[in-house]
Amino acid sequence: MINKNYNKNGYLVKKFSNTKLIENIEKIVKRHFYRSTDYYSKMSLKNFHKITLNCQNQLNKINIQKFFRESEKKFLEKEFGEELLFSSFVTLRAVRPVKNDQDLNEPLDWHRETFYGKKKHIKYAINFWMPVLNYSKKIGLSVIPESHKIPDKKIIRDYIKNTHNVRKFSPSHKLGFPYAPKKLISGVNFDKAKKVILPKKNFMIFSQYLIHGNGQNFSKKIRFAVNFSFVPSSKVFENKIINSKKYNYQKSKTNSLYISV
Repeated sequence: MINKNYNKNGYLVKKFSNTKLIENIEKIVKRHFYRSTDYYSKMSLKNFHKITLNCQNQLNKINIQKFFRESEKKFLEKEFGEELLFSSFVTLRAVRPVKNDQDLNEPLDWHRETFYGKKKHIKYAINFWMPVLNYSKKIGLSVIPESHKIPDKKIIRDYIKNTHNVRKFSPSHKLGFPYAPKKLISGVNFDKAKKVILPKKNFMIFSQYLIHGNGQNFSKKIRFAVNFSFVPSSKVFENKIINSKKYNYQKSKTNSLYISV
């Protein structure tokens, strides 16, 4: 990537060239979460995730990845200069306000994607993240700048208790929550942690190697964000992933992870 800030910190923030995508996403989220915050805060996390998954399924019908690629074509061509393969699904992040100590564990903890996947392309993959509703100047994505440069073998993590009883292929799992969660033990300087605050109508891209976490929600409303990932096609072919029967992302119908849009 050409951008010096991305290479140094592991992320960059950019304003959308076309804001229609934001408006379409907001409409879908509001259509599914039309009751008061208190209503959703009182229900179990399991039921909350069922509603969130229904909303996520609707978001995946409007092809957010394709809109992003077309809207930011000039930016993507300048930064990458080659075809990009996009994850075949979008994830909706919905975090309820903290009401008690148990709520502190509701969002995803510090992690990088290699905690839960060992595929070779992860080293080159990029996450797209965009706040949708109820983000303020005090709320953003928590990251540890420059942590994408730390070799994976130097980061120590261990399995922790599955406090939310996430099961494989459950609604929670389909929303990106691990059924075998891990905790970062050492190898990272947490004193460098910061919140990246995005101005309205901006998005963020960051390395899948960057240590990040969604963070607790201490506001009074549910906050919503969407994310997906993409990878330069040359990096995938370079590691012979697409030519593998198991990881043929472009042609597989049952295991389609990265596709052309």
